[in-house]
Amino acid sequence: MTKVFVNYMTGDEENVAAMLDEHLSDRFDSKVFFRASKSIPYGDDFRPALLEAVRASDALLAVIGARWLADAEDGRRRIDREDNWTRREIVEAFDHGVRVIPVLVGSAGALTAEVLPPELARLAYCQYARLGHRNLAGDLDLLAAKLKELVPGLTEKERSAEGAHVVNNAHGNAKIGIQGVVHGDPSFDFGGKP
Repeated sequence: MTKVFVNYMTGDEENVAAMLDEHLSDRFDSKVFFRASKSIPYGDDFRPALLEAVRASDALLAVIGARWLADAEDGRRRIDREDNWTRREIVEAFDHGVRVIPVLVGSAGALTAEVLPPELARLAYCQYARLGHRNLAGDLDLLAAKLKELVPGLTEKERSAEGAHVVNNAHGNAKIGIQGVVHGDPSFDFGGKP
């Protein structure tokens, strides 16, 4: 099965990595996307699971925010440590011919080879995607479209109007109404009432 590995640095946009995984999984298929905290069962040894998942992937999305190159508590940059899993996953991808796509988040600037450890210097030359708050929906759609072009076998889920239910809740004299689409649960109420 097609696999896209979602790589991120703890302490740097891990919420964006989770959101990205959720958005793409909803659009394509959740089994296609590998993100450690979602994909590795509790109690399993994460070390071989991560490296095997990278090697089995067609692409690795390296989520990079403004703190990706930040120092750890001891003053050394986390990415410079050979035991850093973000680094190990990207190196593993390069070593096994997996396409690496940097996904720059917010104000994160493009990386240069000079600021990266030698093993990761190639990352500076990988064409990147960008996710910004001003055009997040458009950026996500563009990334999804590009992934569909680049990753063999990646197909979008079919959407049916029958599977979607519209919920519109405006309680009392509320000046704010919330309308949303809820898949599979027509009794869902944003106010917590069935």
